[in-house]
Amino acid sequence: MMDTLFPLIPTIKQLTFEKTKRLFPQGIDLLLFDVTTLYFESTESDDLRKFGYSKDHRFNTSQVVLALATNSDGLPIGYELFEGNRAEVRTLAASIESWKPLFNIGSVCFVGDRAMMSKGNVELLDSLNYHYIIAAKLKSLPENLQKAIMDQNHYRPTVMGQSLAWIGEFEHQHQRLIVSYKSARAVKDQKERQAVLDKIKKHMGQKGNAKKLITNQGVKKFITLDNNAEFTLNQENIEKAQQWDGLHGVISNIKHDNPESLIARYAKLWKIEESFRINKHTLQMRPIYHFKPERIHAHIALCYMSFSVLRHLEYQVNLTQK
Repeated sequence: MMDTLFPLIPTIKQLTFEKTKRLFPQGIDLLLFDVTTLYFESTESDDLRKFGYSKDHRFNTSQVVLALATNSDGLPIGYELFEGNRAEVRTLAASIESWKPLFNIGSVCFVGDRAMMSKGNVELLDSLNYHYIIAAKLKSLPENLQKAIMDQNHYRPTVMGQSLAWIGEFEHQHQRLIVSYKSARAVKDQKERQAVLDKIKKHMGQKGNAKKLITNQGVKKFITLDNNAEFTLNQENIEKAQQWDGLHGVISNIKHDNPESLIARYAKLWKIEESFRINKHTLQMRPIYHFKPERIHAHIALCYMSFSVLRHLEYQVNLTQK
């Protein structure tokens, strides 16, 4: 059955997109895009199954990379499957190129996380006349812009959701950079960093743990190694990290919408993160036990079909409740 399904995958993708599109005759104006990894219970690799950065922290098994797009309600738009070592930043262009012959997406706004923020991706979206709202890598911005972001005089109070926030707008490479600050986010950032510091302190003074710790980028920035391969806390980097607590930025080429609406649209990205949890856990998309490329593709297609049915049922039930 899976071998019969394999050549029908492009048709399945198009039917699924058309189903979503029919529910929105006015058009799909927001497209949430994200990428995850799916691991195999195997250490064997080939042209599709490869070793790469694993979002499930399964670095000892081969994997594939899945790119998924939904609308703001979580209804599926499309997906693409890539080899396991494909970098996240290189999935957007390939996905759009693959979807263009199948889907007439039209005027749409792409929403993506920091991994999508590359010069090539931004130029591609601009060339296709697509709008975008992408999370900004604030710590990688030019020093003068970072100083401006840290200046409290550039912010004004506003209400976002149910809480008070501060919002500021800047310009970066002819794009709008919207930065917001929330105290709840600052508390969350502080707790996450403290958990990392507690882990480091737990291993301090123990031999043989330095190499294990420094492979983790989240840990590496907070420690200093000496010539004896022993490490200490880097207080300067810790203090620098504290300055960014509570701050979050997005880059957009949308000229006229107010900053609050742009951040509100970016906040809908949680819907696609929830979609990955449904696929991975509820539908058991991973681990994958197949090894033939055709069966791997068919397995993902089956899960995608189930996910589509589930999301459309959920959407219709919510409509009747309203």
